Amino acid sequence: MAEEDKTEAPTGRKITESRRKGEVGRSPDLTSAIVMIAAIAFLYFFGGGLVRLHLVAARFLLADSDSIELSLDNLPAQAMAALSFVMAGVLPMMLLVLAAALLANILQVGLLFAPERLLPDFGRLDPIKGLTSRFSMRTLVHAAMNLAKVALVSWIAWKVLAADWNDIFRLTGGDILTSLRLLASTFFKLAFWMALVLLVLGLLDFLYQKWNHYQNLMMTRHEVKDELRNYEGDPRVKQRRRQIQMQMARQRMMRDVKDADVVITNPTHLSVALKYDETTMRAPVVVAKGADILALRIREIAKEHGVPLVENRELARNIYRLVDVGDPVPEKLFKAVAEILAYVYGLKGRKVAAL
Repeated sequence: MAEEDKTEAPTGRKITESRRKGEVGRSPDLTSAIVMIAAIAFLYFFGGGLVRLHLVAARFLLADSDSIELSLDNLPAQAMAALSFVMAGVLPMMLLVLAAALLANILQVGLLFAPERLLPDFGRLDPIKGLTSRFSMRTLVHAAMNLAKVALVSWIAWKVLAADWNDIFRLTGGDILTSLRLLASTFFKLAFWMALVLLVLGLLDFLYQKWNHYQNLMMTRHEVKDELRNYEGDPRVKQRRRQIQMQMARQRMMRDVKDADVVITNPTHLSVALKYDETTMRAPVVVAKGADILALRIREIAKEHGVPLVENRELARNIYRLVDVGDPVPEKLFKAVAEILAYVYGLKGRKVAAL
């Protein structure tokens, strides 16, 4: 039997289930690019301050180096003092990088916590499945894309370094401060262009991952039917349930015909039964209505219980079209309905209240 094509869009339940398992369209390359940009921005704006901070720390540590006696007792304290100076500069950058990584993931997939991704997947230990996945077309395409990224980034790095190569080559004859400034300038220029290229590639990869993930979620018509059957019930059962509900509603409607004040007919195609109690109702209420065979049955019940039948083609059509069972007659039909009720009540020797 030929495999059915996946031509149907994924249902909301399948998308939700995929997110619950942590299977979403995201690009690690985009996350890496955003983290890299955050780190470069931090170093660009605060790098000088970090260098000065560590120079101060070095002077402080080296100034008292002769008077400090290292021993097993004071070694932890001295190590913590040195580490505190280092962490004072590194910790803000670490927090910024962590925040950038979280932001990059939130921008791609929103707030998502999938504990199932933390559980071990022993299916990955299957050697046959592992070899199949390693030599699949998707893996080959991914490897080719990674090689293309490496080649592009390497070319960018070569172009940037080639532009400053002569200045870098002459560093051996200059002072250390000038050398550091040139190296920092080259570093930031190189980092900027690499980050920009990685950001563009990450955005393209993100769009591809979203599209590829959506394609993987596509369903066959048989899968859609099975899901609707599993989660919403068998359509045949639902249809049978609706039929039973309609039958019960029709039976209740027929029971209310005997309590109606009048049945307006069309004269054979439509029947509308009205009831009016001026003490509890603001307007006459439709207690039953029907067409063709159902209209005939309403007239038969009305005759059995002595409910008057009044023929009014236009009024019967308007009420049948505009009013549902259990709803009051609209105000624009009050006059015509009042005339019929007055006629019916006159036959019974009863007065109709003003509508």
